[in-house]
Amino acid sequence: MGGNQEGTIRIAVAGSNSSQSEAQSALQSALNNPDNLLAQKVNGRQALLAQTKVSLPDAALQGAFEWGKLNMADLKRTVTDAKIRDMDEGRAYPTPAATIPKLPGIGAGYPDYPWYFGTEGAYTAYPMVASGDGWPEGYGMVERGGMGEENSTTPPTPGRL
Repeated sequence: MGGNQEGTIRIAVAGSNSSQSEAQSALQSALNNPDNLLAQKVNGRQALLAQTKVSLPDAALQGAFEWGKLNMADLKRTVTDAKIRDMDEGRAYPTPAATIPKLPGIGAGYPDYPWYFGTEGAYTAYPMVASGDGWPEGYGMVERGGMGEENSTTPPTPGRL
């Protein structure tokens, strides 16, 4: 670019838990149409915010509620081909005892130290439902911290506790 010219430099980072080619494909997808991906993200976030309306007397509190809804949406994730191991509190790395093809749930620590919530999932579930965000698809009752009937896989109606 010459002097006094403007341009856009796009920077993307991609990864994969499966293969380098999958990571490279994700990177190319992000770089090929970033405006469309951004529009999809903005539209999804606006739809999430529209699912529930709460009128609070303080603008800062209202903003905090809406940011909380957006942050909770980031907690939902699905891991594919999860290898289940008894790692003896980090002292061992045995072969997997099982592999779960699709493991949806509520996580935290993303992206630096990701983990799935155990008991915390029970605490997180209520505000997710109240905010209209609902459960991660396929997230069963036992995974939700054992709330309600243990064998039920039907989540509560969004917005109702």
